Amino acid sequence: MSKTLFKRTKLSLIIILCSIIFWIYMIPSLPDSIPMQVEDDGVVIWTTNKYIASLFTVLTMVLIYAIMLYKPKVKSMDIDRKDAYERVYSFIVNTVIFLVFIAIVVVVLNAMGHTLEPNRFVLLVGGFLFVVIGNYFQKIPFNSPIGIKAPWTVNNKTIWRKTHQAASTINLVIGFVLLLAGIFNPALSKYLLFIAISGFIVPFLYSIYLNKKLKY
Repeated sequence: MSKTLFKRTKLSLIIILCSIIFWIYMIPSLPDSIPMQVEDDGVVIWTTNKYIASLFTVLTMVLIYAIMLYKPKVKSMDIDRKDAYERVYSFIVNTVIFLVFIAIVVVVLNAMGHTLEPNRFVLLVGGFLFVVIGNYFQKIPFNSPIGIKAPWTVNNKTIWRKTHQAASTINLVIGFVLLLAGIFNPALSKYLLFIAISGFIVPFLYSIYLNKKLKY
């Protein structure tokens, strides 16, 4: 883990601290047992003790942060590529931790009786995530540890650049479609998995097309 990457993910530590404070403040107002997962029709799938829920969610955030922070290998990169990669990766780390915090807020609101429609929530969060991913796809430096990696993309700067530009556009479009669906038609959440997979499969297929095009 580099020092610059740690500095750029300090926001994640702040979010984790906020989640701890949030739990401490809210726990006295919560019932002893709180729902952790709710079906579309409002039926509770499973519950747990509020203290266990708070401890579990906070430890999950810490574990995710630790794993993501120690996973990247950037020693072989030059300074400019390393800086670009760490900017993108740190934003991803901060976004993931923030989404976990949002999930905690939803759990607490459900426990207090303010039930949120699961389909709408999933689409809105998914849409936000795809917009973020789409915005940063085109900023991923060539042959980075993250990105659409295949023999023909990591060995050709043109294919890498065009593939990630296409991925950026596709994921931005998917993100805005999901946000609109979350607002106007939450039932479309049943197609979320297919849409999410297409956001990565389509750019990959496009990279194959670019590779064949350059060969002939």
